[in-house]
Amino acid sequence: MDYMSFKKSRIKTNDSSQKAESANDSIRKTAEKYAQKNDPDLLREILQVANNGKKDGSLSEEKLRQFVTSVSPMLNDEQRARLNSVVEMINKN
Repeated sequence: MDYMSFKKSRIKTNDSSQKAESANDSIRKTAEKYAQKNDPDLLREILQVANNGKKDGSLSEEKLRQFVTSVSPMLNDEQRARLNSVVEMINKN
């Protein structure tokens, strides 16, 4: 491998690392923001974001189903029930 090839591969690796760190920072900041909210405020915001997503096409029933499928295994029974309740509210609106 010559120096230029090595340098290009390092730049790509660094870009990927920076994107991953940026995504992690974004997730952390979002989690911190929502951790400060009480249940009614959090639910209100979730429903508002979901309704906006339905209107602009960024949230579909399929995407919601995929989210539930991916998150459910990480939840306990109580959390899973709450998630299903929220999903039902989203689908009704």
